[in-house]
Amino acid sequence: MVFAANLQIVCAQTDADAALERNRVERIKTNIYRLESSGKTKIVVKLKSGAQLKGYITKIGEDSFDVTNYKKNQTTAIVYRDVAQVKEQGSSKGAKTMLVLGVAAAIVLLVLTLPRRDSGICPLGCGSF
Repeated sequence: MVFAANLQIVCAQTDADAALERNRVERIKTNIYRLESSGKTKIVVKLKSGAQLKGYITKIGEDSFDVTNYKKNQTTAIVYRDVAQVKEQGSSKGAKTMLVLGVAAAIVLLVLTLPRRDSGICPLGCGSF
């Protein structure tokens, strides 16, 4: 009787693990389709084995997709269930936003510190102005 109860628990865990894996694979597929639809976007694929592939998506199938290395022009077929993470190569949106804000702040600072003859304020020294 105890054996049967343990068997049911193990089966329930296996079913839950299988459902989680299916959800994970579906999220990866969705991400691949999104990245592929934006053109030849450079991506980085991290596999469960620890290997990392860089390139762009050249073919999408039901169970796998192809990534072509843009430097070597070598294509590798990757099974969705072997993928740990897929992301766009390059700077993140947060990094790009911070860069734009930094440039804008520098421009504002430059405009505020430029010498003005008529106001009599010369923060950097008027010199020949």
